[in-house]
Amino acid sequence: MNPFDWKVIDGALQGVVEHPFPIVMGSDGAGVVEAVGVDVETFRPGDRVYGQFMKVGLGRGSYAEFAVAPAEGKLALLPESLSFPVAAALPTASVAAYQAVEEARLDSGRTILVNGASGGVGQSAVQFAAETGARVIATGPADLGDHLRSLGASEVVDFTA
Repeated sequence: MNPFDWKVIDGALQGVVEHPFPIVMGSDGAGVVEAVGVDVETFRPGDRVYGQFMKVGLGRGSYAEFAVAPAEGKLALLPESLSFPVAAALPTASVAAYQAVEEARLDSGRTILVNGASGGVGQSAVQFAAETGARVIATGPADLGDHLRSLGASEVVDFTA
């Protein structure tokens, strides 16, 4: 569950963002295409997909047996190497990480600290930053050190020590 979802549940967005009832939460999701609209050429029934449902309309999320999503811009084909649960956790976290790394304007001569690298945003940020050639220092629990290094961290600082 993303922060957006729990903020809606907590009522933090009450009066800020209108939504229909009953609310179906789920700003991110993954699943199999059941049917497509007449003009849709991007996807076919049976395709495995994942993406953001947040922009579809608050209250019409992915925590449902069936969900509606626009064919353009918010969904992508799901690689066979990714499971549905992993893919469903990626969209919002990965977009946030990508935007942060882009803003940092990293290159091979720079160093970045990814604080909280063991979470969804952090793990994505480590990978995106490593792709730029920058030196990546990650903070996280010691038991995830090898995993964070496998994602591209040069060093891992145990934030539990």
